[in-house]
Amino acid sequence: MTFIQFQGQWFRLYFEPEMVFWRFPSEAPELHDAPEFHAEYGLRDVGAEAQIVGAQLEKLTHKRLAGGAEVGFVFSNGRTIVVRHLNDRGEISW
Repeated sequence: MTFIQFQGQWFRLYFEPEMVFWRFPSEAPELHDAPEFHAEYGLRDVGAEAQIVGAQLEKLTHKRLAGGAEVGFVFSNGRTIVVRHLNDRGEISW
């Protein structure tokens, strides 16, 4: 699952075959207590890691990939985050 927060509002990004869409959950994602779950799927503060906290989102990109799709977030400070989902596995890069 990919959750993204902009100006205090949480969004969930879904990847389905041939489709990428958003939902607006009412609450933040929950932390799980299981250490093995957290090690593999735990929450990360990508905003801090990618140095985009406080930057404006300027552009949203998307494209199909063989076996999945990707969404890119381009920010005013020149940074870009890419969320890629391939063969039921997600990854984030910047």
